[in-house]
Order: sequence, then structure tokens, then C-alpha cells
Amino acid sequence: MRRVKRLRWEAALVGVVALAATLAATERTPLTWDEGDAFVRAERVAAWTRAVVVGPQKLKEALKTNDAKSERKIDSNVSAEKTDGGEHRDGASEKSTQTPSVNADGGEKEASERRERPRFGDVERAALEYFSRFDGRRALFSEKAIEAGWPHVVYREGHPAGYSLAIASGRAFSLRFLPFLSEKAAFRSGPIFLFALALAAVFYRVGRNWGRFAAVLAVVGIASIPRVFGHAQLAGGDSRLISSWLLAWAFFDAALAS
Repeated sequence: MRRVKRLRWEAALVGVVALAATLAATERTPLTWDEGDAFVRAERVAAWTRAVVVGPQKLKEALKTNDAKSERKIDSNVSAEKTDGGEHRDGASEKSTQTPSVNADGGEKEASERRERPRFGDVERAALEYFSRFDGRRALFSEKAIEAGWPHVVYREGHPAGYSLAIASGRAFSLRFLPFLSEKAAFRSGPIFLFALALAAVFYRVGRNWGRFAAVLAVVGIASIPRVFGHAQLAGGDSRLISSWLLAWAFFDAALAS
């Protein structure tokens, strides 16, 4: 029993290491040609889900509140810039807030960088505004609403809607608990979490059947395959498929059948 408990902790550690390593690698990995479409669809799924959870009416109020906060933040920044700027020695008028300001070290800092980053992306924001105009939650299950929130039902493609749910869920979690991640990494974090979980599960399964050394070799062997590790960093369908295969092998005896 103690061996099994220790093996579980070791598997959890493997998952954390795999998660950290893959997140660090994905920051340096450029976008692939089809990830933009995946991001857009995930945003639309996230907007529809949010609308169903809070309801169109409350969603409309939340959007107005968020707009008001953003306007106050921008106004306060502009006022602070004018107050701190002071008068020029030659009596010239103050510079526009669009002009880069110079800090004490001589470096330039754009005014836009001092503004608060929008809470929603452009696509998600547009979708939220669209869903907020529906009459109640029941209307969100109409043909028009489903068509807008779930593009997978109207476009013929190889990826089901589940992969957008993974992207949207990972992004929502990262924005809340991992704010230091870039926007690209936040979108990719869902598949990365799944890959880390899959490696932890493989470590536990192999370690329980064939020992800790074999488990280490199995995990290192999987992560060392360039194509596998490359896909694990991306918000695509292949990464979910690889992780799903590994999880099926680790958790279900039927997956071991020939």
C-alpha cells in the first residue's frame, strides 16, 4: 500500500514537471497555420457557454459594467499622464497621450502598454454582445445561437467540438490562475494540461506493473519523440488524440487488447 501511495506522488511530480517543461517550450514555439481558427472557435464556444451560465440579461449588464471600468481606467491613466507631464520649459503644449513617454532610464514606454488589457478577445467580445441580445437561456439553444457558438455543427471538418472545449477550458483556467502566461500559451494550456496528465498516468501504470525504472524510461521515451512533444505544445486536434490514446492505455485494460 505504501509503495502504491508513493508511486502516486511520484506520478503527480512527473505530471508537474511535464506541465512546466511543455509550457516553457510552447512560449518559444510559433503558431501553426491552423491554430488561429482553433483559437477563434474556442472563443465562440466560451462566449456561448458564458451566456448560458449567466443568462443573456446578466451578460448584458456585465458587459456594460466592464466597459465602464475600462473607460474609468483609461481616463485615470490619461489624467495621471497630464499631471505628471507638467509644463514644458519652452511653453509648448503638452504632448498627446498617443506619444511615447520617456522613463528615467531613457527607455520609451507606449501609453497603450499602461492601459489595462481587455478582459475578452475581439472575437469573444463580439460573440458575447451577440448572445446578450437573445431573450433568455432557452433562446441560446436555437438554431441561430448554436450556429454562432458552435461553428463545428455547420462546417464539415475532421475535428469535433470537444477539442474547442479543451482549448476554451484551459484558457479560462490559465487567465484566472496563471496570469503570467502569454495569450498564445493560455490558448494552448488545455492540451498541455491533458498531455501532462497522460504522462503522469503512463508513469503510474508502467511503474505499478513493471517498476519505477521502467516507468521513467517510458515517460522519457514518449517525451523525447520530437513529433509527439511538438504536437503536445499546440492547440490542435492531434495533441488531444495522442493524449487520449495514452490515457486510454493507462486507465482501461481493454485498451491493452491487440
